[in-house]
Amino acid sequence: MQDIVPNGQRSIRNVPLPTSRAKAPIARPIERPAARPVDVMSQEPHEEERKEAIRSARQEFEEFSSDSSSYDDESSGGGKKKFFVAGGVVAVVLAGILVLSTVFHGATVTVTPRTQAVSLKDDVTAVKSSTTSGLSFQSKTIKQTGSVQLKATGEKQVSTQASGTIVIYNNYNSTAQRLVKNTRFETPEGLIYRISDSVTVPGKVGSTPGTVEAVVLADEAGEKYNVGLKDFTIPGFKGDPRFNSFYAKSKPSKPLAGGFAGTVKIVAEADLLKAQADIKTKATVELLKQAEAQVPEGSVFFAGANTVSCAPLPQENVSSSEVLVKMECALSAVFFDKLALSSQLAKMRANGYQGEAIFIRDIENLTFIPRDGFDPSAETVSFTVQGDSIFEWAYDEVAYKQKLAGATKADVASITQAFPTIEKVDVSIRPFWLKTFPSEVSDITVRKAL
Repeated sequence: MQDIVPNGQRSIRNVPLPTSRAKAPIARPIERPAARPVDVMSQEPHEEERKEAIRSARQEFEEFSSDSSSYDDESSGGGKKKFFVAGGVVAVVLAGILVLSTVFHGATVTVTPRTQAVSLKDDVTAVKSSTTSGLSFQSKTIKQTGSVQLKATGEKQVSTQASGTIVIYNNYNSTAQRLVKNTRFETPEGLIYRISDSVTVPGKVGSTPGTVEAVVLADEAGEKYNVGLKDFTIPGFKGDPRFNSFYAKSKPSKPLAGGFAGTVKIVAEADLLKAQADIKTKATVELLKQAEAQVPEGSVFFAGANTVSCAPLPQENVSSSEVLVKMECALSAVFFDKLALSSQLAKMRANGYQGEAIFIRDIENLTFIPRDGFDPSAETVSFTVQGDSIFEWAYDEVAYKQKLAGATKADVASITQAFPTIEKVDVSIRPFWLKTFPSEVSDITVRKAL
């Protein structure tokens, strides 16, 4: 019985119950049997004491069972509460799924376009700003003045005429026109320049004027003839139908400069040549940077697709013993439309090319090799394109996304068939349990496979 009611321990009656469920205590005196002698050898209580302990434990257990039934009655309302709580949790989860399915609905499509690796070494000819079919180019001229300060070694009287190169145009007829030495060319301001040698201007071909280059000298010495780039008429043709059809323009790479009249300080010839070379080197670096920054959108500017020329400017006296050597440098560059050049090369190299939109990856890295006296100011330029690259067929991404909007995954194959330059697509829709694309095009992302 000490295992049921051990001495010095609590009985089952003394187990604490929650205060909200405990009944008022029952006042009952606890009667314990009088201590009896115990057999020290066996350590077992006498029979009467054992029976009394069993009766007491049974009574306490019955009272505890009664209290427990009351507890069960009171907790029945809690079971209902648990049911409603569980239902609320399920509702919240379903609402969350609905939010994820709408707010976070998106799709990513990874496209593998049609491509072809190619090794290029092809000759190309482009026409300046042509509106006809074929490859065209744009030209641009950028100027910069540089100077170096040198020690003067003496003085001298100088009288020089400005000079430069002009391009003469025959837009009159298909018959060549000879112009004799010293034929005059006039600027809009009335300045006269003369060609140094006789030239023959070719007749025009179709709507393209015949052209020829010529060196001109100013009619007089002096700085006022250093006018750079100008348009010219031929005064000798005034009153003749040819007056409006024969004209000339300054060649950007060789503008009119170098005219001076007066006393100048002189420097050692070796020092002068070195200074001019340094000016040209520095100016070329800066002009190339400017040209690269001014490449039109969608165009390519190749290293080597330019010319740089420098003309001396009148020197300036800095002090009684120093002079400032000056030069004006001009960079003339040509730019090509990336897609147009890619298409031109694809006609020669791409297998099965049918005129689709196509471009060359990293086209800027191809080597540009000028041919036939490359001149950016001319009406045509010829060059060779060389290097290893990849043709990539383009597709209309906007139209493709519009077709996918609201479609199912099962529709992707049939939709993609309408875009034959796409070889493969991988689709990922968010959240993962949805099987349709978002209805908004902005929620669809298209990426190119690496």
